[in-house]
Amino acid sequence: MRSIGIVGAGQAGLQLGFGLLQWGYDVTVYSDRTPEEWFNGRVTGSTFMFDRALSYERALGLNFWDKEVQWGEGIHLDFSPTPRHRMLSVEGRFAVHGQAIDQRLKFAQWMREFERRGGKLVIQPVDLDLLEDLAARHELVVVAAGKGEISRLFDRDPRRSVHSEPQRHLGIVTVKGLEPWTEVPFHTVKFSFTGSDGEIFWIPFHDKTVGSSYSVLFEARIGGCMDRFMGVQDGEEMMRVARQVIAEVAPWELPHFAHAELTDPLGWAKGAITPEVRRPVGCLPSGRIVMGIGDTVVLNDPIAGQGSNAASKAAHFVTQRIVERER
Repeated sequence: MRSIGIVGAGQAGLQLGFGLLQWGYDVTVYSDRTPEEWFNGRVTGSTFMFDRALSYERALGLNFWDKEVQWGEGIHLDFSPTPRHRMLSVEGRFAVHGQAIDQRLKFAQWMREFERRGGKLVIQPVDLDLLEDLAARHELVVVAAGKGEISRLFDRDPRRSVHSEPQRHLGIVTVKGLEPWTEVPFHTVKFSFTGSDGEIFWIPFHDKTVGSSYSVLFEARIGGCMDRFMGVQDGEEMMRVARQVIAEVAPWELPHFAHAELTDPLGWAKGAITPEVRRPVGCLPSGRIVMGIGDTVVLNDPIAGQGSNAASKAAHFVTQRIVERER
């Protein structure tokens, strides 16, 4: 069997691993976290996935939550040129429903399933020296390390990279107790756009412990009135700041958030992302080469809603190309 090493146990890395296992390849996934560490860690994002990306998971038998998840059935958008001034609302149903599964739950279960199906899982951080060893040991090494430092091995593509710094400061909370929007005739994904200051995304979410919940993502234009998440130190403060921002930007949403509370103490996060495209082949000091996939080579701003969707599509595409090359 051909030996393939995959660095990273996220959407792209694990899905690629399952795809190659299905075709009889000898696959080893290297992760810096155990399944238990994934499950017990901090929330990673809202990760709403649409049908095309989900279809690739279903084809691999990885759709473990389809019967229990509360699907996102459509979308409602509010457009405000400035805070508190809602100008236009638009809504519509999705042709096919989508879902957002807590990645802490998803990847922990996928890692265990990967070993159950015969894949090798190695829990070990991979630095440049170890990557050299892996490139010598495997016939192909794919780096799916997301935003990790090892991704810097892949050169930035200046032709395709418009930005050199983050365009938003981000805050996210995963909450239970959100009051539903009874005026919307379906279980909704909701966007609150404020042209001058940023966006609030309300995503139906399947949490690792409470199940049906919501992930609320704040994308604050840097320096605007929403930009107050980066100094937050704990979950209580994050919820307090979230309420302040909703009250000042989209006050009609505050009653829905009035009784919301975090699903767990680590159900919040903050950060910033520089959208970037990197070259998909990395050259090691020895001259050996490795391949990048997912966020390692295409890092989207969350406003695009394409992180996990693009990773799923990339894993499917690369699996197909590897198999076709061997035929």
